[in-house]
Amino acid sequence: MDLPNVTLFFQIGNFCIAYFVLRKCVFAPALKILAAEKSRTDGLNKKIDDTVAQQQQLLTQQKTRWNLMKESLYKKIPSFSLPSCSIDQTLPEPLKTQDIKLSDQQKTAVQNMLQDELSNVKL
Repeated sequence: MDLPNVTLFFQIGNFCIAYFVLRKCVFAPALKILAAEKSRTDGLNKKIDDTVAQQQQLLTQQKTRWNLMKESLYKKIPSFSLPSCSIDQTLPEPLKTQDIKLSDQQKTAVQNMLQDELSNVKL
């Protein structure tokens, strides 16, 4: 039976020393860099999620304001509240060809009325 050579113990000792030196000088900074990169990407993902949520909220608010304005106009001008009129459809043919002549005073009155109604719509 052969006894282990003394160099085997020196190799084990050198390996342990090399491992702890590499762990302290190479692996620790690399792990710090990876952790910093992960926190940076997590922060960017959070900002993206916040921005998307904010855009969805603004879109919902815009749709709500549009519906309030549309309802207000329907109340003031009944001829526009025809069931065939919607945002995606065009006006019926009789309304397209109808020629409405308003005096300057009537135009001003309609503009003032619309401005009053739009100012009542809460943002």
